[in-house]
Amino acid sequence: MCVGSKSKSAPTSPTSTAPTSTPSTSTPSTSTSPPFTSMTDVPQTRIDVPIGAYGKPTSTIPMITLDCDHVMEAYIEAGQYDRDPYWTCIWPSSQAIAALLLDGSLPRGDRLEELRVADFGAGLGLAGVAAAKKGAGEVVFLDREPLSLECCVANAELNGVGDRCVPFEFDWNLPVGPLEHSFDVILVCDCLYEKFSVEPIARVLPKLLSLSPGATVVLADPPNRARANREKFLGLMKVCNFEIRDEARVDVNEMMAAGHRQTEVVLKQLCRRESIDFAK
Repeated sequence: MCVGSKSKSAPTSPTSTAPTSTPSTSTPSTSTSPPFTSMTDVPQTRIDVPIGAYGKPTSTIPMITLDCDHVMEAYIEAGQYDRDPYWTCIWPSSQAIAALLLDGSLPRGDRLEELRVADFGAGLGLAGVAAAKKGAGEVVFLDREPLSLECCVANAELNGVGDRCVPFEFDWNLPVGPLEHSFDVILVCDCLYEKFSVEPIARVLPKLLSLSPGATVVLADPPNRARANREKFLGLMKVCNFEIRDEARVDVNEMMAAGHRQTEVVLKQLCRRESIDFAK
């Protein structure tokens, strides 16, 4: 449950449960336009997100979050049942990636200066903000929700890295267009919750990732959530000539409405088999 949200059941119409795009096969909305013109239309909260191991955070990152229930109700009232309000939450996988980036334990995490990084299904942009704070040459927030991208930009500016972060409205079911093979690192946080998302994500990531040696997809999610989806995704990436180069586990302080809870997150780093080993 999102921080600041009331306990409420999601609508019965198809909705995603992760801060990601929704496939074109879901129930069409009565309107294609988002029901908001600006994030100022939605109640906001500024929070300090704990970064680091559970119970031992080493730092915090200030973030602006939006009221999840307010966003959900607006989608329902607009008949946009296929839209996903849960991007308004801080997801534990983004906390895990932020922690490993900032402490330098994520491979390539200490050599981001010349690299272009994508925060895929960015939500509020925590992972991308952390990459920018670590010195990434450019961070591109990818999400299909315009309000999400506005929040990403606001959070980048809040953290003093707005000059190196740009938003890009992106639906992973559509052609990648000018983004083809343009990212050295792609951060994928909690994007495999829904079965229907697995194949589109596995198709699009190889098209977004640079062909340069060492180009990396960092996949992060809790190991006990959507296990079958993750295994299917890894199998599809293997068919696309990707392999796991490294794996890490971290317990984070997942932010809940009633406080924090300990959540384990597994991070897998995927590279093309013909790429050089960036750890050497």
